[in-house]
Amino acid sequence: MSGGCLISVSKDKTCDTTKKIGGISGRMWLLNLNAADGTPLTYTETGKTISDITVQSGLAAYPVDGEKYSHNWTYGVAKPGINKYYSQALNIRTIIDGDADLQWLDEVLMATNLVAILETNDQKFVVLGQYNGLTATESDAYDSGQEAASDQATTAALIGEEVEAPYKYLDTGNGYADTLTYIIGLETPAS
Repeated sequence: MSGGCLISVSKDKTCDTTKKIGGISGRMWLLNLNAADGTPLTYTETGKTISDITVQSGLAAYPVDGEKYSHNWTYGVAKPGINKYYSQALNIRTIIDGDADLQWLDEVLMATNLVAILETNDQKFVVLGQYNGLTATESDAYDSGQEAASDQATTAALIGEEVEAPYKYLDTGNGYADTLTYIIGLETPAS
């Protein structure tokens, strides 16, 4: 038997990486992985960093506002046999307060494959669901209590699986402000 899969890269730590701020900003974007006709999103990437997303005609990146630290995501690794894949889980927590919000919630819960772009508090943008999408799971979606300090946010739980990486970064190569402007530009439906 050969040597198997070997590690071939090192992992360095710098003062900048040590000073990272934890948590997710309240802002994120959701995109449809596939259009109604099956056309997928396409990506330009180098290594594990995406620099461009081509959105299908008529679709856009749909912003989701929330409070800082309200959303959360995790990933895990599974190794069935000799292969591996990464599970991804995203909890979107937001206030539902009217008809438009209820329509949004219904669409998120029924969407079959979503891609999420999350803004972290250290000004990075994480992409989940890149090739296989995220899909809502059956779960309790509303938290409320009987005290004034009770949580009133609705939670939509999404899961997915990716083969390449536990997540990827979105970076246009020109820093935080340029990448943020780029993502906001994706909010306009593609022609």
